[in-house]
Amino acid sequence: MTIPIGTWRLRNGLSVEMTDETKRLFGNYYNVKLIIAAPIRVKDEYLSVFKKNAHYRQIRKKLPSTMEYRREIVMTGAEEETLSAVRAHMIAKFEENALIYIERDDFPARYVRQQFLELEKEFTSQALQEGP
Repeated sequence: MTIPIGTWRLRNGLSVEMTDETKRLFGNYYNVKLIIAAPIRVKDEYLSVFKKNAHYRQIRKKLPSTMEYRREIVMTGAEEETLSAVRAHMIAKFEENALIYIERDDFPARYVRQQFLELEKEFTSQALQEGP
């Protein structure tokens, strides 16, 4: 069961949502899983540095209009009586460590560029396999 935990509206325009997908492992032990997700609109200005790339058009066509940044934070084996404290600790660490990175002004552009580069690797690998 997915339970909403909260939403952070960031100064860079992103809206980060956290949900809880904790499940019982066995007995009083749980797998605490928090999902962080943020939709990121793909803007051409983010990809302008790649315009001279030989495969830019083919790769650009494969990119969706909106991507989703997604991260899972997991702790396995949390005892039932500690679940609230474990969740609170995980949320605090997310806010302390990851959120400051995600809220950077350049995060959306950097994320989209990284996804472009991943697709470029796939495209190049596939082209090499197919040969001339």
